[in-house]
Amino acid sequence: MSRVGFAFGVLVVACVGCFPQQQQRLRPAAVWDRMRGANPDAVVVRTALVEAPIGNTTLGDDLWATAGRPLRHELATLLAHNGLRVGTFAGVLPSEFERLSRAPNATLDATDRSFGPGKPKVVPVHGPLTRLTFRDRLDLGAEPSPWDLAAAECGFRVTATAAPHGQVKLTVEPQIQHGDKQLFVKPTADGTAFAREDRKALKAYPALAFDVTLGPKDTLVIGPTPDPAETLGGGFFLSASGDRVRQRVLVIRAAQKPAKPAAK
Repeated sequence: MSRVGFAFGVLVVACVGCFPQQQQRLRPAAVWDRMRGANPDAVVVRTALVEAPIGNTTLGDDLWATAGRPLRHELATLLAHNGLRVGTFAGVLPSEFERLSRAPNATLDATDRSFGPGKPKVVPVHGPLTRLTFRDRLDLGAEPSPWDLAAAECGFRVTATAAPHGQVKLTVEPQIQHGDKQLFVKPTADGTAFAREDRKALKAYPALAFDVTLGPKDTLVIGPTPDPAETLGGGFFLSASGDRVRQRVLVIRAAQKPAKPAAK
């Protein structure tokens, strides 16, 4: 196995996607069906994971060389230090990438999620994992911090907001749930009482959050850097099973929901 295949310390024990969600599953090819939108009060976000063996150039250099760079340089550099990179495509996608993404055995968890204003949802990408070891870096001037998390589930917290001209603004933040479920107490939305919540501990990364605005024909891709060993990118996007290592890329599209016809 290559170094990148084992250095991020992941043992897979179950399928992707253990965060609770209300969602609609799609056939793999439907990821590229046209998204229509005209309702500024609700948004649909379409996601899928595209997977290939480690070293596959369709998910590597061939994809990222042609992707747009939507983030400011400092944030993109900080994400890269954490093994993550972000790109966009306006309309046309690289032909080999689109062909791969339409293959049923290469596309995982193709899903539509409906978003209300200001209500985030988590898009799971990897886990649960018996153990996840990595280093993170939350400031360009800081030293990396080591972590060793049990029962880890990796995902992105996404907030989707309607924007002018039929666009959708996405705010995306990496996060990891880990450990056994615990009882947490937090204030209710109106601040008048406390609510009990049974969940895993949460490691959030607001310093790595980013905003991207997409039109109905645009595509956002999030994936690992070329050498994501011992980083968040490795934990999120490399999957090891025995001596096989596979890499993944998260594909996101978004549109405002079609407006309901007026009652006659």
